[in-house]
Amino acid sequence: MAKLQIGNITIIVNGFTLNNGLPYFQRAVPKRLQKRLGKKTIKIRLHIEDGNYALQCHRLTLRHAALFKAMVADPRITPTEAKLASIALLGFYGLSQLDGRHEIQPPIGWEGSFDPTPHLNEFLDAELPLGHPPSQIALMARDALFDPMPILLSEAFSVYLDNHKKASDKNFSKAQKAHWDRLVNFTGDIALEGFTRDQAKKYRDERLRSGVKAASVEREISTIKAIFEKAIVELSLQMKNPFAKLLIQGADEGGKRPSFTKNELRQLIDSARVHDDERRRLALCMALTGARLAEIVGLRKQDVDLEKMIICIVPHASRSLKTKQSKRRVPMHPWAAEALKVQMIESTNGFIFPAYANEESVKSDSVSAMLKKWIVSVLPETQKTAHSMRHTMADLLREVETPLDIKDAIGGWSNKKSVAEHYGEGYSDQILQKYLMAALKWLDE
Repeated sequence: MAKLQIGNITIIVNGFTLNNGLPYFQRAVPKRLQKRLGKKTIKIRLHIEDGNYALQCHRLTLRHAALFKAMVADPRITPTEAKLASIALLGFYGLSQLDGRHEIQPPIGWEGSFDPTPHLNEFLDAELPLGHPPSQIALMARDALFDPMPILLSEAFSVYLDNHKKASDKNFSKAQKAHWDRLVNFTGDIALEGFTRDQAKKYRDERLRSGVKAASVEREISTIKAIFEKAIVELSLQMKNPFAKLLIQGADEGGKRPSFTKNELRQLIDSARVHDDERRRLALCMALTGARLAEIVGLRKQDVDLEKMIICIVPHASRSLKTKQSKRRVPMHPWAAEALKVQMIESTNGFIFPAYANEESVKSDSVSAMLKKWIVSVLPETQKTAHSMRHTMADLLREVETPLDIKDAIGGWSNKKSVAEHYGEGYSDQILQKYLMAALKWLDE
């Protein structure tokens, strides 16, 4: 373990050491394996062209941990660990995958027998000796000398994330990985190229059978399909996406999410204003702007202009935005401005709703569940959620004949029929405010 300087940051890296100024990965061999491996310590030279030293050490740590686990015949070893172990085993003999394909030619005029792969002999003699049954890891390592090892399902997610623009978004990564892990747990950590259409159908059927709504299953499978597609493209795999065009019965039967009636919305707004705490102020801002839950939860103090009565919806390190159109200036009703003013004073960090957002993350999922309980406490018979507030705002804006482009500018909706939003500076704050106040005028009645 040593300190490693990356830019202005100093981090502790397991396995990293310097030998005469040169970077190495170093790890002690467990005592019970030292005699077999013929060494007490593993030392592997690191090269800058192979990437960040910390990441190299992390990969080597995983490989050798898996190898040691396999060598003591641990029955809990997973397919991913077995693969890592076989690669690490080759590394002990200075070998890598596909090294068995590298053959040397006999000297000109040579007669008699000739060994074209002498570099493999030490590994073969030690790990696959005649008359002794080889370990499963040794057999996998031998096969890897001649044929590429299969990409496992567990490895595909890293490929997907490494090539996604939202890879740094912790909430996005966590949510996507949850869908993928559920699939891996269902099928086992099998080879990506061995995954069949029939398995995809069985997974879909099991999710529906377990009681998950068809629309939710459709969203889950949309993520899984995207991960397969990215892996197929990036790894140049010769396979079809097993989840492509997979029919989800009933996914389109839910139709449009219901809006709140004016009476229901008034009850929610009145309740929020009476109780006037952090979560109710958050709900009030959603109801009076039509903004998405994550957009409001992730608001920072710098995103709100109380003088101009405008909220700036912009991406930041803790929260990305759903679409390009999501970046916008949203007008405020005076009640929303009042709630935000109080909340900004009470907030203990740079975020307006510190109970649910900070520099590390924006807890949209927990807020959604919390708001659902609150809505039911006000409207006991309802099945509607906080997201229904957004649909309600769309209806209210239509009701006062708000021009389509202005409605979309307020809500951040994508209007594919119009190209006007791509030109000029957009609508002024005054115009946006005018139509929002018109849509909410009934609250004064």
